Amino acid sequence: MTRFADLDRGVQRKQMESTIRTYFDGCNEADVDKMAATFAPDAVHYFPPGLDGPWVGNRTIAEKWRKLTLTIGSAWTIDRLVAEPESLQAVIEWTHYKPGLGGFLRGDEWYKFDPETGLITEIRACYASSSNGRDKVELEGYDYAGQGYHLQCPVERPFREGAATSGDWKPGGSLTPFTELDPRTQRAQMESEIRTYFDGCNEANVDKMVSQFAPEAVHYFPLAWMVRGSVAAPSPRTGGT
Repeated sequence: MTRFADLDRGVQRKQMESTIRTYFDGCNEADVDKMAATFAPDAVHYFPPGLDGPWVGNRTIAEKWRKLTLTIGSAWTIDRLVAEPESLQAVIEWTHYKPGLGGFLRGDEWYKFDPETGLITEIRACYASSSNGRDKVELEGYDYAGQGYHLQCPVERPFREGAATSGDWKPGGSLTPFTELDPRTQRAQMESEIRTYFDGCNEANVDKMVSQFAPEAVHYFPLAWMVRGSVAAPSPRTGGT
């Protein structure tokens, strides 16, 4: 049997998407077997703090979702899905409807897939929510250090007003419409723009940040957000404001 990692990239992408959608079908149907079959036996599902995570094991994950479906009427939609066969990862945005509680929750999840079988080995769920006063907002039980995540602020500084900016960066761009570029060129440019944006944030360089956005760009935030110790409820930021 061919290893999942050795399949054609197009086949991999379709299978990754199919596996995630089958998992969500199982959630909505409260079908433990259907959900469990999409996971490796030792799969782990990580959650934000305070939510009884992580859940470990394919059947544990499935049984817990079945319980929510049967008790509060949980139902889910997949609103966005992007799969990257090259890294055996995928990311989705979802909405979790809770009729029994009269509300819903939005969030996203990162998926990892087993290179041998193509089954899900890990889900990292992030919710559209505020920090609730926590100094550190991260998934409970997840090994950030072991997975190579940054653990310290990338810029050495105590906070101060009026931080200097670097003015030697010159924006550039291609005259060819972005959608007509080679997919690899598109991917490289997308990554470069996001990293340049974050560099600009760390340098407090307005020009560098603004140059990565369309003039009418919108930045959405959680309903309530912690701003220097006080809770604020901002409207979406538009036009680089």
